[in-house]
Amino acid sequence: MSIELTAQQNYQTNGISTGPGGSGFWITDNSFVHVSQAIDHYANGSFIDNNYIYDVDAVGIKLIHGASNNYARYNKIFKAGLYGIYIVGSNATAANTTGNVGTANEIHDTAKGRAQWPQHTRGGIWLDRHSPELGTVVNNQIYNNVVDGNNAVDWGISCSTNQPNEIYGNSVPDAGTIGSV
Repeated sequence: MSIELTAQQNYQTNGISTGPGGSGFWITDNSFVHVSQAIDHYANGSFIDNNYIYDVDAVGIKLIHGASNNYARYNKIFKAGLYGIYIVGSNATAANTTGNVGTANEIHDTAKGRAQWPQHTRGGIWLDRHSPELGTVVNNQIYNNVVDGNNAVDWGISCSTNQPNEIYGNSVPDAGTIGSV
């Protein structure tokens, strides 16, 4: 499947969005160009594999609101406006985003796409607690990814929670101005 939206679409346009309560999705071998968020995923037990994501306004792959036990693997993400992969807690439901695995992804040129977000920090992969009183990120694994910001990102990989998550074996040749985890 190839999804391309033009500039007439608003910044909230998603390529694929899965709702809460769903499970077992296979989101594979897709191409996303010029959307706001390529994959906005709330579901559990899914595979997000081998997708090509190019020049998205905000986020390449987002796991949020209790999305758990998902695998994001072998994706190629170029020119995401904010983050290549965003694993975030919840500001809407009392559920942790947990048990997700991000591995063997290639993320390049974040913050160099058509949308610019100078007021936000930008980076390759972010594990964000969002709203710890409702749900945070815990027990996720980020390993064997390549994150190259090409001198435009603030950090390569960041984790803004004190909960246990595993981040190891990644290649971050340009960690940005703030650095990596």
